[in-house]
Amino acid sequence: MLATVEKTRLELSRNTESCVKSRFAQYFTSTRTAEFMAALFPDGYGKCTLLDAGAGIGSLSAAFLDRWLNGDLHFDEVQLDAFEADQSLVPYLKKTLDEYMHCHWMQAGRPENIGFNWSGSRL
Repeated sequence: MLATVEKTRLELSRNTESCVKSRFAQYFTSTRTAEFMAALFPDGYGKCTLLDAGAGIGSLSAAFLDRWLNGDLHFDEVQLDAFEADQSLVPYLKKTLDEYMHCHWMQAGRPENIGFNWSGSRL
């Protein structure tokens, strides 16, 4: 699923004016960078709470969730709180997180051990 997020990221990055990127301090994190950052998370057990502030379309969240769903991280439960100030990106963020929720449910059949909160607000 990270490949789909990357495709969306490239399209949005190309089509977003530099003044908008500057206003929201947008970086549009690449898959490579997101995977590197997600690899820095230590493994653990129990509940993991992850804050993705300035989540954009969810690249870092997606890289982390890929690790978890692939069994690289052994948390029993993940609670992800994602925030994005640019209202135009919130639908993309929601779509990314919804796809992971569906994927997890299909894999585990237990949607109760993954939770997402996402929010967008105007500056």
